[in-house]
Amino acid sequence: MKQREVKFFQANDFCSFGQEPFFRMNTWEAACNTPIVHERVVSMSYTVWWMGAGAAHPNMHFKTFAFTLSPVSQIDLEGLFYEPDLALKALQEIVRHQLLNENERFRADDPEGIKLDEDWVYRGTEAWGDFSAFVFNESGIDFLFAPYQVGAYAFGAHLATVPYDKIAKLIRRHYAFSLGIEYLQHDRPPVFLTEEAERALSKDDGAAGTAAGLDGSA
Repeated sequence: MKQREVKFFQANDFCSFGQEPFFRMNTWEAACNTPIVHERVVSMSYTVWWMGAGAAHPNMHFKTFAFTLSPVSQIDLEGLFYEPDLALKALQEIVRHQLLNENERFRADDPEGIKLDEDWVYRGTEAWGDFSAFVFNESGIDFLFAPYQVGAYAFGAHLATVPYDKIAKLIRRHYAFSLGIEYLQHDRPPVFLTEEAERALSKDDGAAGTAAGLDGSA
């Protein structure tokens, strides 16, 4: 049995078989949260926890899925919108504002309070991939951000909600029907857009925007 001693020297740069299993093993666990059914769309989110052997602390992230129910098809966030570039700018503007100014734990208007770092928030919301964890609820789209994405690990995970009435004009017509928000697409421009997005939308309104149905005519 003496040869079994070799186990103590395997990958001992980050762990040792002399430790308790919890400290020397890679652990992984996932839990499915309660599915959300809104009109003819169902959303499912999973919270995934893991800890690498020898890591200072565990970590977690979210994995989500959303489907239309008739017909059954998976919803891709970028494909939800007529104009993805404009939609991304709108999502960034709303989400960043919430995280920096409307976060109950980190109030920007409290000079003595802890605040999320603006640069960190912006880096964590730069591209479509940063908005990959989302679910549809009754009032809007919830975006889930894991620790480290928009703030330090100690600040935990974060959630920001984009109300339907602020992005309805940018949502494709068949998805608007599935979500039961088609009534929001008439005579109501999207708000909370950056100045650049507003100028682009205004410029395209008579051409690409109208062709895409942003004026509610589709």
